[in-house]
Amino acid sequence: MASGVLPFVRGIDLASNDFKQLPFPEEMGEMVNMRWLKLDSCNLDEMPEVLQSFKKLERISVSKNQLKELGSELPKLKDLRVVTARQNQITSIGLPGELFELDELTTVDLSHNDISEVPHTLGIARHLLVLSLSHNRISTIPGQVFVNLADLFYLDISNNKLELIPPQLRRLINLQTLDISHNPLGHSQLRQLASLTSLHNLSLRNTQRRNDNVPNGLQNLVLLEELDLSYNELENVPDSILSISTLRRCNISYNELKELPASFGSWTSLEVLNLSRNNLKSLPSGIDGLVKLKKLFLNGNELTFDNLPDTFSKLTELEVFVASQNKLEAVPVSLFRCIKLKKLVLSFNCLVTLSEGVYYLPDLETLDVKGNPELKMPPKPNTTNQKNTLYNIDFSLEHQLGLIGATSKSTQKSDSFKDHNARKMRILNRRAEPDEGSNKILKALADIPKDKKENQEDDEEIKFIKPRSWMDQLAKPTVDYSDIFAADTGQEEGVTVWQIENFLPVPVEEILHGKFYDADCYIVLKTFYNEYDSLDWEIFFWIGKFSTLDKMACSAIHAVNLRNLLGAQCRTIREEMEDESEDFLDIFDNDIDYIEGGTASGFFTIEDLEITVKLYRFIITSSKIILERVDVSTSSLDPKYTFLLDYGRQLFIWHGGKAPTTHLSKASLFALKLNKSDKKGRAELIVLEQGEETEEFWSIMGGEPNDEIACHIGNHQSSNLVLYKVELGKGYLELPQGTVICYPLKSLNRNELIEFYAWINRNIKRSLLNTKDVYILDCYSDVFVWIGRESSRLIRAAALKLVQSLLDLLGRPNFVTVNRVLEGAESLVFKNKFSGWDDVLNSDFTKLKPSPSISNLDISKRKINKEIIEPESKESLKTDLSCLFSNRQKPMSNEDAEQLMDEYNDELDYMQCFVLEGKKFVKLPESEIGHFYDGDCYVFLCRYWVPKDLDEEDDPQKETNDEDAYESVYEVYFWQGRLTTNMGWLTFTFSLQKKFETLLGKLEITKVSQQQESYRFLSHFKKKFIIHHGQRLVRRQAITEEPRLYEVRANGCILTRRVLEVQENVDEEEMEDQSEGTIYIWMGSKFPEKDAEGIDELASFLVHERNYETHLIHEDSEDEKFWELLGGKAKYDQDADFLRYSRLFRCSNDRGFFKISEKCVDFCQNDLVDDDAFILDTGHEVFVWVGNQASEIEIKLSLKSAQLYLQHLRDRNAVPARKLLLAKKGKEPHRFTRCFHGWRKFVT
Repeated sequence: MASGVLPFVRGIDLASNDFKQLPFPEEMGEMVNMRWLKLDSCNLDEMPEVLQSFKKLERISVSKNQLKELGSELPKLKDLRVVTARQNQITSIGLPGELFELDELTTVDLSHNDISEVPHTLGIARHLLVLSLSHNRISTIPGQVFVNLADLFYLDISNNKLELIPPQLRRLINLQTLDISHNPLGHSQLRQLASLTSLHNLSLRNTQRRNDNVPNGLQNLVLLEELDLSYNELENVPDSILSISTLRRCNISYNELKELPASFGSWTSLEVLNLSRNNLKSLPSGIDGLVKLKKLFLNGNELTFDNLPDTFSKLTELEVFVASQNKLEAVPVSLFRCIKLKKLVLSFNCLVTLSEGVYYLPDLETLDVKGNPELKMPPKPNTTNQKNTLYNIDFSLEHQLGLIGATSKSTQKSDSFKDHNARKMRILNRRAEPDEGSNKILKALADIPKDKKENQEDDEEIKFIKPRSWMDQLAKPTVDYSDIFAADTGQEEGVTVWQIENFLPVPVEEILHGKFYDADCYIVLKTFYNEYDSLDWEIFFWIGKFSTLDKMACSAIHAVNLRNLLGAQCRTIREEMEDESEDFLDIFDNDIDYIEGGTASGFFTIEDLEITVKLYRFIITSSKIILERVDVSTSSLDPKYTFLLDYGRQLFIWHGGKAPTTHLSKASLFALKLNKSDKKGRAELIVLEQGEETEEFWSIMGGEPNDEIACHIGNHQSSNLVLYKVELGKGYLELPQGTVICYPLKSLNRNELIEFYAWINRNIKRSLLNTKDVYILDCYSDVFVWIGRESSRLIRAAALKLVQSLLDLLGRPNFVTVNRVLEGAESLVFKNKFSGWDDVLNSDFTKLKPSPSISNLDISKRKINKEIIEPESKESLKTDLSCLFSNRQKPMSNEDAEQLMDEYNDELDYMQCFVLEGKKFVKLPESEIGHFYDGDCYVFLCRYWVPKDLDEEDDPQKETNDEDAYESVYEVYFWQGRLTTNMGWLTFTFSLQKKFETLLGKLEITKVSQQQESYRFLSHFKKKFIIHHGQRLVRRQAITEEPRLYEVRANGCILTRRVLEVQENVDEEEMEDQSEGTIYIWMGSKFPEKDAEGIDELASFLVHERNYETHLIHEDSEDEKFWELLGGKAKYDQDADFLRYSRLFRCSNDRGFFKISEKCVDFCQNDLVDDDAFILDTGHEVFVWVGNQASEIEIKLSLKSAQLYLQHLRDRNAVPARKLLLAKKGKEPHRFTRCFHGWRKFVT
């Protein structure tokens, strides 16, 4: 690497490099601008001397080495903030005292070392925030150490030899996490803990706590969320911790508890409770107060069935229940009404039977009942009645209600009850069936006009004969197409592609559809059914940019021949590379790829380029085949492995004499796939067993070895993969286990850097790749540069230029080459590096979810390792229809809405607003805040003051200087109107967002669509939220202004009140209309009086810059002028019941199973997704709305679910009675559209 590049390196991760075997890179001394450095697992026994060159170093990590001292270099780095040196052999002598005198030091991690004494200078580090000294040999801590550490919020001194905790610990008033577990503190009362009122996490695990030495005053820890008292000697739950209502996780396992207090249910926020390994014989009934409990562990106690409460059904959030190694004969039935239960462990008890409710737990994944020899599972529910089944799903009301632990009212009624609705339907059906005599009379009457009409049509056919088309007059050439096109060509719906090679079209496999070589020509046939339900075709011939003249001519000729063969009436359409039509792109879902090169033509042959010989070693496991490149040499061969030699048109598989036979078959399959996908089937596959090698093979390998090939590779593991993301910018980003390396571009005359974001993992996923970026994949012995389709040329050039410099710095083998990979044209070897990348496999979202497993179930007095509950004979779909049986969301009162709005606005410090004008965002005038246009995009930069609430997962390096324990948080809302395109979002991403991040750092960005705003966002406009139709600039520049109609509606609460411009038809309860200098407020007779407050103020805000005269008009008191402005009086809806009853359910299988979820009361037209189905309850009708791209399964299951929903309403005697109707997208009736505020035609 050139010396001019190194000074611009900002950070580098050299983890997992053995610097005892390799010399430490001397070139790193030139990285004078280094900000962070990671040297984890580098086998270091002393700190590198080069550290003294990093004057600007802020963070260093040297974990998992053999260091005994930190050296004298670190205290000289004045900007050092973070030191991580865990899992070394550092002693107290090896800690330089000057290190803690650094003014910027905030984080020190010296855990898992050999420290016996804490340096006295530790107390000088006044700005220290995080300190970890766990797993050492510390026996005492000087009291003065904690005097000045007032800012410390994380302290871990666990697993030491401490017998006393200094009283000065109470000075740490900002401490949020304290871990003093596994210390011999039996004689310490720990009274100072009551003063740490900011604690969130406290661990007293294995500290010899008894009921007489539990710290007093723990009830003062009002912010405590996690408490660990396990491995102690407690006989009762201390009263002081029962008063902590904020606890979310509590561990009291491995104690001596005999009973639980009656007030046990006071932990209303508790989510995880561990009471295992105690002496409990019963549970109190108050356990039903733990309404948020998700995990309950009771294993290793003395519980019996008689001493368990039957109130588990109130634990609606329970997911894990573990009660193994108790004395349970049975389990309360109420436990099986916890419908979210995923794991149920009842092993090693005295179980005799279980309730059949175990079969109705929809999410149950694991059922462990091993060690219960007398257990007999209950019979499965009767599934013989398939009357209400579809796709083997039982849609009966009793079954679906049973899944959620409820019962149908109809099952509780007597046998004499009759369904009057069903009786009406039987009578109507009977009336609709005429007898045979009436059928004969009707047929005779219908035949008379039919005969007359046929006679008239015969006469008209003579007069009006359609002229023959010019295509019908063409004589089809007598050409035999059987050798060119298959007999079934164009007879099935789908897409067929041919590639021109040697004057003839050659079929292209479906896996390669959409991938075009730029020196080739193609024919594309699209077969479909037209509106008359008959086969029709579209024929395209595609011309590559560098294709030869003979290929162009042949593609056009054969396209015409294909049309003649099919007898198609369509034209053949010419498509040119990089100028394809939209119809052509739609065939491949706008996802086509260009690949360099092409096949041979009739006049030209493709000369083979210089062959790069590559040798790969197969590392084969039960679930994956890993390819690792090695040097092309006989010394690389090993009898225990199978190797692949890639020699262009020849693929050799060398199978070692001691390698498993299965490895050869798997390697052969991989080579066949490699030949098919990368070499287009032109390579020859040659399999060689050890001892049967040919002269050609040894010649390619550099000559036959003199000695016999011996085993020399041990239990080999593949090298870590490092994926670098290359970006252009001035900053850098650090990711977990990643590196960030910044380089300059010499060719640029500006101060910009190249950023590398790296993920280090053996299982890298394809989802990390972004089409707008360029990545470098370092496999140690192979390097790839992946270029995204939408990446800029500047980043591509930078990546190709810098990859070699990166290899030189890391010392890769000489045989390593850089492989350039284009998006969409990835080789199989490249895909092999990623987890789960396979273009052939498709996901099937309609498969049955695996049944819950039963571990070691002992039924026939014989031990079975693992038995799975057998599914039904037919494969069925997993469904979740529970949402249909819930009640409608209750509206929020105006008082609660006002309070919620005030709380959200109290957090808001200020808000800046921007609107997109043309191609840039400009600041929105303050008087227009609250006015939106559905054709524009808006950006709101909000600054909030929120309390500091750092969890243990949060970054401990974040500095906080607010004395009031509040911190500022920036959040950006991007509001997008219904009529806008994604261009506004792209403009924001590449302009305004980058400016914000440069000034304020990383931001939280929320994308908001029209009428899908959150309560928090709506609160900032204080019930003044107006959405105009069109664009702001166009409307403001209009000379004359037509009267406009606005509808005021609040869905669910007054907080969601919006004023929305609608089309000119009077069809809602409250409307406003503007004429010249006049604004009319029309108020419906059923409009709630409590919501009328502030309407006139809202009307004035609507025309904020003009002096308009306001008129309030009640329904039925309108004058003629009012109706004139609306184009005359017309009929409009007189009822508003749908506002009280409307509910919207989404029916989708996008999660892998069919699930119905309810939209909130504040739903809108944008919620209707095109690839799903929806159920809308209007109060009088139940509509099933079907999107254009909804699957057949979704449509059928949605209709069946709607019928089930109606049955449930009839069972509850709900009024008014509903009827089932179907609505298709774009053809919705008015009774459907009126439930959506501001309905307009769908934007295509």
